[in-house]
Amino acid sequence: FEEWTAPLNGLARTLWVQYDGMTNQQRRIVDLMEKHRSQTEVANLLQKKQPAISQTLKAVHLSAIREAEQAWSG
Repeated sequence: FEEWTAPLNGLARTLWVQYDGMTNQQRRIVDLMEKHRSQTEVANLLQKKQPAISQTLKAVHLSAIREAEQAWSG
């Protein structure tokens, strides 16, 4: 398992840096997407338009974050 220590630590640090660089609003949208899974639903909750949610998710590279989280959890 030692051969996995450095890559996993690097992955964890990358995720932390990505989350740390988000604004509070970006984190809120990411958190709501985790719970609701629908951009339209999140937009309605925040009284925003769906394209604004989509733009935010692209800006924070949510798909890459999800891939890294899946790799982390194995």
